Amino acid sequence: MSTLRELTPFFSIPADYSLSSLDRIAENNSLWAIPIREVYGSLNPSPWGTGREQYVLPECDLCELRKYVAACFDRNIEFNYCINLNCAGNIEFCRFGQKSLADFGRMLVEFGVSRVTATLPSIIETLQRIAPELKVTVSVIASIDSVNKLKYFSAFPNVDRVIICEYLNRRIRALDLLVSHCPRGISVGTIINSLCLIDCPARSFHYSFGSHAISKTEHYLIHEYYGAKCALRKIDNPCEFLKMPWIRPEDLSLYSDLGISCFKLSGREMRGADWISVVDIYNQGSFYGNAIDLFMGFSDGPFNKIFFLPNSELGRFTARFFEDPDLCDPIKCFKCNQCDKYVNLIEIDDAEKRLWSGTFAKDLQSFIVNSS
Repeated sequence: MSTLRELTPFFSIPADYSLSSLDRIAENNSLWAIPIREVYGSLNPSPWGTGREQYVLPECDLCELRKYVAACFDRNIEFNYCINLNCAGNIEFCRFGQKSLADFGRMLVEFGVSRVTATLPSIIETLQRIAPELKVTVSVIASIDSVNKLKYFSAFPNVDRVIICEYLNRRIRALDLLVSHCPRGISVGTIINSLCLIDCPARSFHYSFGSHAISKTEHYLIHEYYGAKCALRKIDNPCEFLKMPWIRPEDLSLYSDLGISCFKLSGREMRGADWISVVDIYNQGSFYGNAIDLFMGFSDGPFNKIFFLPNSELGRFTARFFEDPDLCDPIKCFKCNQCDKYVNLIEIDDAEKRLWSGTFAKDLQSFIVNSS
């Protein structure tokens, strides 16, 4: 496999807009082998969608954003603004939308923002025209999982980083091939704590849902249909947590050796998450607690209450993907059953399982009632 290493590895974590958190990052960056070089986020509300339902994101107005970006700059941390919606209802093609995006891009530059994350080619091209100094990271939402897609997005002059589709974390042969064909000057990143279903059939629909949920008015405070469906599938099938494309601290160096330089932690919606502690654990290279806790940033959520996945016992499980780079085959997944052999490692709290199953089932029932 390739040993390409164009850039020094770094972490990208969600912004919590706390200046004390930035101080904590700056203090630790001098100690870590893999520092936090970037924090990412958006205004809330934002005039342009950010790939997440805005009612789950931390509050941040224009004044706070300007102050936070300046504080990031002072601490040698880059702020990456998310405009990574995958559908804008075509307004980016009309005169009003073009002007809105142009004004917004120029405002970000004035604030000191030097990088954005984007998904739509139309937005990437517009930003190149009106704010060429803004570097672009192509979002994971763009689903880059092939050399053809990589070359397409890399051709935009303002693109210098791509976040590949997270399920490639388990498909080592495909991942190595993609990185080895990465054009010069383009760095590759991946999400390391994904708790998404592998090959989720609703992936694109769920991202479109988030892209359009950009208002916090009562009309848009709707039930999270896709999230509830997804959660119930996970709760009913614990093996899904083994199939998810997360990366353990013990395995991070294997991915940097392939040429991955940006290790991104997702979870802007996870209130109370401590991503700085998570980065510290990844720098230590080992963890002896609940892997789901780690991937959720030790936030208060349903899955780490229901399931305990012992990270220290997963070494043999994850080693197989590098020993056999073709092991994780999406076509043969339904009959592979390799993950099922390890499902007995997962401990389940039955009381929490019943509680949360009922909660998500109620959310779905409300959707059915409201739409009938």
